[in-house]
Amino acid sequence: MNHPDLVINTGREVIARLITDIPLCHIPMTIRLAGSLIAEAMYNKCLDGFVMPLLVRLAGNHGGDNFEKFFDLQSITTFVAKHPDADYYVTEYVDLCSADGFFRKYRFFFIDGALLPYHLAIHDDWKVHHFRTDMVNQAWMRQEEETFLSATHVVFDEAHQSALRAVAAATGLNYCGIDCALDHDGLIVIFEANAAMRVYDEYNDIFAYKRPYIARIKEAFNTMLARFARGRGSDLL
Repeated sequence: MNHPDLVINTGREVIARLITDIPLCHIPMTIRLAGSLIAEAMYNKCLDGFVMPLLVRLAGNHGGDNFEKFFDLQSITTFVAKHPDADYYVTEYVDLCSADGFFRKYRFFFIDGALLPYHLAIHDDWKVHHFRTDMVNQAWMRQEEETFLSATHVVFDEAHQSALRAVAAATGLNYCGIDCALDHDGLIVIFEANAAMRVYDEYNDIFAYKRPYIARIKEAFNTMLARFARGRGSDLL
């Protein structure tokens, strides 16, 4: 579905540079550094362009593993010392706490030109993943997620959706996921955009409202796959 040369250009640092000029989008400044370079920067108390707090993530990890927010240099030094030979992403922290005290992260899939909502995660902490939330016990959170899925334009108007399409188009990928949020000024904060996001079936009946949208994503993927298969078959004739 995606050429490897395009996939390899969707790392967090590259994406931060690639889509920085898209209107209505804010891309947190991100750099990838070897642990030794971060330790040196912490020793010299200098990381150009960044101010505290900072987010530091062990490169290659997902799901919030080895990913923390730091308020001082010494804590970063201690964190990096656990894997001194590894690479890390250093990212500016953007305060995305809503007026109600909760954080929200939206996920879309971009498949063969179509922008499809997948889920909304609402959490009382900045590190937002659907599995970390208390949404299974909070009806109002589930209702908000269902509204996002069924009436996406209520949250992301046409200008926002055009911006998200531009983000996806900038990657060049036929299949990719986009994780994002809305800041206090209504700008889209892009966390990541790449081909490494998966679509999970929903077996919990409490979240049954998600199933039609998951099915729509899978149908779009299958349609794209069939189109690619027909094209490849023609090439071989």
